[in-house]
Amino acid sequence: MSDLFASKASACRPMRAKFLADANFDLVMLTAAKRREPALDFQTAQAAGLAGEVIRREEEVMGQVKTQVTLRNARDVVLARLGHLASEQVHSYTVEALVDTGATRLTIPAFVADQLGMIRLGHTDAEYADGRVEEVETTEGVLVEILGRTVIRDALVLGTQVLIGVTVLEDLDLLVDCKRQRVIPPPHRPDQPVFRV
Repeated sequence: MSDLFASKASACRPMRAKFLADANFDLVMLTAAKRREPALDFQTAQAAGLAGEVIRREEEVMGQVKTQVTLRNARDVVLARLGHLASEQVHSYTVEALVDTGATRLTIPAFVADQLGMIRLGHTDAEYADGRVEEVETTEGVLVEILGRTVIRDALVLGTQVLIGVTVLEDLDLLVDCKRQRVIPPPHRPDQPVFRV
């Protein structure tokens, strides 16, 4: 077997993969050498002499990204610009919102829609990650501000927290930096959004 292994050196390369282990365990990384037979040789990181880090916080494992967002009633913003409403009367709400790249749209809880004075304009079906479909209300335009960039979007009224979906991020020309768990502008255009037409 060692002759076969030696002659096929290029087919037998050590593989390295990160392994998220409980902080109480000594296992942090795995190394394996795959041979022609389906067996794999595993070692603990300490035995293999590899450095690694144990991820202890649940938030790091979950990979949730949150960002500060200010929501304003877009109708109020227009009325204030036209001089029909004092700027301090514009309904607004600032919160740490969950950024969900698996979601498409902006969603806001009913209490936030009420605080913003939003008119419910219609209904649509919303599909949850578990496959359930529910009819939810949709609102008039909400002015969304993240990192000084603004866009007006309608919102789905559901849930208990403000959720930023991918269409909002695209409209603001923002990216999710998963490694640092934050929202950022594209490095090559940090000052303002640029869109292809």
